[in-house]
Amino acid sequence: MQETFPTSPRAPSSVRLGATLLALAAIVLASRTTITSLAWIGRVFPGFVLLDNRVVASVGVAHWSGTTVPGLYQSEVVAVDGEEVTSTP
Repeated sequence: MQETFPTSPRAPSSVRLGATLLALAAIVLASRTTITSLAWIGRVFPGFVLLDNRVVASVGVAHWSGTTVPGLYQSEVVAVDGEEVTSTP
């Protein structure tokens, strides 16, 4: 007598399609994140995050040079190298 092994039922095609689309979205997001991150290599980083309204965001990592400046967070950048600044690039 030949032994048969039980097989698991296949997922419905809508579930397979959803899983495929989710995997594709994850690959696109990972690729975009990697490309954007690679663009930062070699660029100057001031040690703090500047928002669009020229305010220094209240976020930072301990090893960033800007986090050691007292009173830095929530400050507005009004000049860079002595020249007045009216907007962010």
